Amino acid sequence: MAEMIGHRRGMFFTLSMMLLGSALLSFIFFLSEQSTKSSDTVTYLMEVDRASDKYSEMEDGVARIISQSINISVQNSTVSIRESLPLSGQMMDDLEGFARFEENYSDMNVSMNLTNISKGSFIIQPSGTLVTNSAGGFDVTPKNSADGAGTLTAYDVELVFLPGAIDDASGLANSSGDTMDVHVRVRDSSYAVVKDFYASLDKYGSGSLNVTKSGATVALVSFSDPAALSVRCSENIGLKASISFSNPSYVETDDQIGAESSANRTGRIRIA
Repeated sequence: MAEMIGHRRGMFFTLSMMLLGSALLSFIFFLSEQSTKSSDTVTYLMEVDRASDKYSEMEDGVARIISQSINISVQNSTVSIRESLPLSGQMMDDLEGFARFEENYSDMNVSMNLTNISKGSFIIQPSGTLVTNSAGGFDVTPKNSADGAGTLTAYDVELVFLPGAIDDASGLANSSGDTMDVHVRVRDSSYAVVKDFYASLDKYGSGSLNVTKSGATVALVSFSDPAALSVRCSENIGLKASISFSNPSYVETDDQIGAESSANRTGRIRIA
């Protein structure tokens, strides 16, 4: 009888040890799996940080090119733009060079779409006001809404022509409704011709200013619904445009820029 009891105790002991061993093996396997997952998580987070850093570097590079070429500044609610028409050839060269750089940039597979940027396209936020520049043309088009055109309060525009390129300008008249203050200065670089025009224009109406030489149109400045500005000129001119809003503003490129990596991040370049 004693031998049988001892035999059973041995069986229970062996079975207990087997169960304990299985439990220990399962626990070790669980710890190993969790350790691997933790390691993968750390690696993933490091990749996200690295991709984010590369993305920021690309942003800064384009921001420097645009800021130097277009000369955009923001002070509270006023955005000032200084450039020339047609669009600066140096800016186009800079952007095309940067596009070639990012196209061949393989680390982290960071890429950008510079299509709209190379056409001189920007957006003033938070009003959603689009600023575009093409050959012989400059346009400011606010979003047709209360927080877009509704926040635009004033334009201050100056067109600077070569000496002898112009001799007269006419147009613009005050109107009623939801108005904005407009000042347009037309001059040549020698100041032989200097003309200032002031008006209070309906944001959702229209008005224009014709710049001439011996009666022939050289440039046209027009305002239209919704609080939009358009400058058309085939000559080489200097252009200054200050756009004021009722809310604080900042400027971004009008294009999404994606970092195709583990971060999967998209965003916009802020240049002011």
